Amino acid sequence: MIVQNGKFNEASIRNNIRLLKALVEDMEAFLDRNGPTKEVLEQSPVIDHWSMSERNTPCLTGSFYHHPILGELIPNGITSQLWLLNKDEGWARTLSRFYKLGKPLVR
Repeated sequence: MIVQNGKFNEASIRNNIRLLKALVEDMEAFLDRNGPTKEVLEQSPVIDHWSMSERNTPCLTGSFYHHPILGELIPNGITSQLWLLNKDEGWARTLSRFYKLGKPLVR
């Protein structure tokens, strides 16, 4: 949160609260051995050629397909903070959403 001249962006704070509540629900479900449903993953954008990265916090970089905000193809994207990464089941949970994992980047 940034406060400048005694003012802050209430809408941004409320949006962060909404995102964090959804993240907590997903993390609690994960602890109960309930990952994302098939329907959730079918509606999730794909990150192809992905690799672990950092932005003062873990995140993913790669090519994004069918992202609900960024569009159909983002060749070089970066996610928000990475919270869960399940390589075995092929998905990741960032602060804002689930992603299906495509092929990892080969170096």
